[in-house]
Amino acid sequence: MLDPTPCWYVLRTRSRCEKKAALLLAEAGFETFLPLSREIHRWKDRNKEVLIPLLSGIVLVKCPAMKLRNALLIPGVSRIHSHSQKPVTLSDEQVAMVRLSLLGETKEESTLLLYSIISPL
Repeated sequence: MLDPTPCWYVLRTRSRCEKKAALLLAEAGFETFLPLSREIHRWKDRNKEVLIPLLSGIVLVKCPAMKLRNALLIPGVSRIHSHSQKPVTLSDEQVAMVRLSLLGETKEESTLLLYSIISPL
């Protein structure tokens, strides 16, 4: 039987659909976390600060295992990130670590931390 306690799962999204997928997942009742970093994009006539996903194609969602398949019905979500045919799960402490790293560390350090957490050895 599937575990009813919620945990964090890594979802893969279509290219450049991370923000929209996270918004639609939240509207559907899922707790989501989309790590974003600020960048300055320069055009000829202006500079603009934009928020871009820390890892492209990744959205974290917290839900019970039995509701995870429902997340695949959300437009923009392509698949559940898995390793050895099991969904990759994250603990609340790991997600909190990523959130804290976004506050003080550089983008590169935060990216490395997140990548090391979601990529099992």
